[in-house]
Amino acid sequence: MQQVQEGGRLLNPTGRQQQKSTHSQWWVDFCDGGLEFGIVGGLFSLQVPSIPKITKAMPEVYPVTFQVHTLNWQRVSADDIPPESGLYQIYGDSNIYGRNVLLYIGMSKNLKSRVEEQLDPQEMIGRQPNLSVRIARVPSGHLAILESILIAMHKPAFNSATLKGPSKAAKAAPILIRNHANRGALMLEVTNSYFLEPGLVGWRVQ
Repeated sequence: MQQVQEGGRLLNPTGRQQQKSTHSQWWVDFCDGGLEFGIVGGLFSLQVPSIPKITKAMPEVYPVTFQVHTLNWQRVSADDIPPESGLYQIYGDSNIYGRNVLLYIGMSKNLKSRVEEQLDPQEMIGRQPNLSVRIARVPSGHLAILESILIAMHKPAFNSATLKGPSKAAKAAPILIRNHANRGALMLEVTNSYFLEPGLVGWRVQ
């Protein structure tokens, strides 16, 4: 049974609890979802009408099927990067964020050529000290969506696109990314479920 503390006394919602003083008598009564209180023999008496009960139906639970993508990350030297499609992470020292932090997440259909461009000392990332690279081989058809989700969830220092949220294509279906092996600063699992738009087939939000 619910009880409410008032003035050092416990008030029972099913009945009236009174407390007397030298000059007056006061009471509080919970009834029919409402509250009334007053002072008997005092200066005033006030009654608050019953408050209508508010009920809200719980939304129906709909099963959600995620597309699961497992990424096996490897830390590699620049000379060992394969000319294959995949995702990459670049780490290095930053005057703002500290030592050995995640600077950039990218994608390419040819990892070797793209990462070499990024590590060029004439480029902004290439000028940072203590650089290292991690790669994950990914079929080219999934690159853009996975990159977009990873950037939105980890917000690397030098990325600019999709920092506030994944691309529109990455919101079209529930996706779960599992980062395995030498994943660096990436979370073990990330999903785009927070950014999904309502009304999608297989995904309903009420």
